[in-house]
Amino acid sequence: MNEIFELTSTLQEELNEVPNILKQSLNEFIHKDAIKIQQVKLRKKYLQNLQTIIITGSGASYHTANTMARNAELIYDIPTYAIHSKELMNTRGIPDRNTLVIALSKTGNENDTVFAVKRAMRNGAKVIAVTVKDSELGAMCKNYMELNEQCEGLCEFQEEYMMLCVLSLYMGAKAGTVPKLNISLCLKLAQMLTGKLSFSALSKKAINEAGSYISSFDNIVFTGYSSDGSLAQYMAQKYREYTSKPAFAVPIYEAEENCMELEKTLIIPILSNNAHLPLIMPMVNSIKKNCPDTLIFTTQSIAQEGEIKDGILTVEDSIPLLNPIILSQAMCQALIEGTN
Repeated sequence: MNEIFELTSTLQEELNEVPNILKQSLNEFIHKDAIKIQQVKLRKKYLQNLQTIIITGSGASYHTANTMARNAELIYDIPTYAIHSKELMNTRGIPDRNTLVIALSKTGNENDTVFAVKRAMRNGAKVIAVTVKDSELGAMCKNYMELNEQCEGLCEFQEEYMMLCVLSLYMGAKAGTVPKLNISLCLKLAQMLTGKLSFSALSKKAINEAGSYISSFDNIVFTGYSSDGSLAQYMAQKYREYTSKPAFAVPIYEAEENCMELEKTLIIPILSNNAHLPLIMPMVNSIKKNCPDTLIFTTQSIAQEGEIKDGILTVEDSIPLLNPIILSQAMCQALIEGTN
């Protein structure tokens, strides 16, 4: 009992620090409605000539990379892929000098990621490390963004994803694919988001009730479309790591087929982007019809637009680029309640 209490207390303390950590990071990179990253040097011509951007990492960082890749491509209009560092380390001609590699690592010392970066550099690719400074990866890369060493456990996704958001907007501004006004608006919304991550008492009560409900099932299936599918993978990993519940993730277009026959199983669809509603709502409604134990995590406006009225937990809205952060924060809060 004491061990469970200590784990719950530690996780809650980590989660409570997320708004402050993100605020500190944003204050470091945002200056007068513009982004300045002292340790990253990119020229407009270089970005315009790029053919491919690869975001790599392992473990939870890979799921974060996969969540961001789909959104980042829309910002700077360059084909972007997430490749696990264990796969990237075994490539030959790719990446090359026409490829930018963004290496995401919480410790900066994972062997696979370090080896993948070394191979990319030998092939002539430029590498930007998003990691802690005092690490093997941080020492290797001239271009880097520094992660907070204290952001661990349930905080990893929120900080890593926010840093990738800032980097992507910076690249979009440099490449000229995003107007200055849009950059300014995104940065203001990012700064506002930190306040939304400290949930009100009423919201936290609803999230904790959802956590208790989730913990009553024997199996948990997270699901989503596109970037939400990658966030589902991340959350399933965290549930396996911190609770005794079997948890896994499937794409939303496979959820009903794979989960309909499972007993005592809760399906958790994640909806962060209203642009996907016309495509995914028929699948969500079919899941709810044939798999009655369903709990949807989404934002208030998406729920309203999708006319979702039951089996739902909503959080405050931001923009689709930033919604994964607040949704992950809510799901992590529910996870903590499930450990009690």
